[in-house]
Amino acid sequence: GTTSTSAGDRTLTASGAILLGGNVGVQGNLAATAAGNFELQAGTTLDTNNGDVLIVAGDVVIPNAADTGITAGTGDVSLERSTTGRILVGDNDGFLAGDKVIDQNELQRITAGNLTIGGTSTSFVQLDDVQQTDVAGIAGNFILRALTAGGTIDFGAASGGDASVLNRVTGLANAGINVRQSLGALAFGG
Repeated sequence: GTTSTSAGDRTLTASGAILLGGNVGVQGNLAATAAGNFELQAGTTLDTNNGDVLIVAGDVVIPNAADTGITAGTGDVSLERSTTGRILVGDNDGFLAGDKVIDQNELQRITAGNLTIGGTSTSFVQLDDVQQTDVAGIAGNFILRALTAGGTIDFGAASGGDASVLNRVTGLANAGINVRQSLGALAFGG
């Protein structure tokens, strides 16, 4: 595919979807906001050369394909919804229409200093069956945020779910955190 590289911070904004095809290099931070999905085509990498990545979209789609992913190096990656709602991380047990899903294959294709999933438009985050190997590309913290009024985080699905084994995960929620399955080391804060 085509390779595009630019110096300095970049902002992408779309009233629909953002679709990246071909390798994209940014020598700085990247902020992308889309009412629709943010999607990488198979074989596409987004590399910020240690810059931060902020993606606010209906969903983030990273195909399970070779040479595909988001590489921020030591920079941070933050993934947030463009509308208020739920995010399921790992397995999609309990999926409801409108949920954003970031599965294990997508997590494996992100390299960053820290990874934050969710934020002020996230009402619920569920972490289910995520293993340390799924977030091996995250050097620092793996952070889950449900910061709407009444926002909650579930570690494990309410209907059974599978255990997640992580070295470090931080959960930030306005209304509560439910631990339904075993986890590795946990850090809770506000």
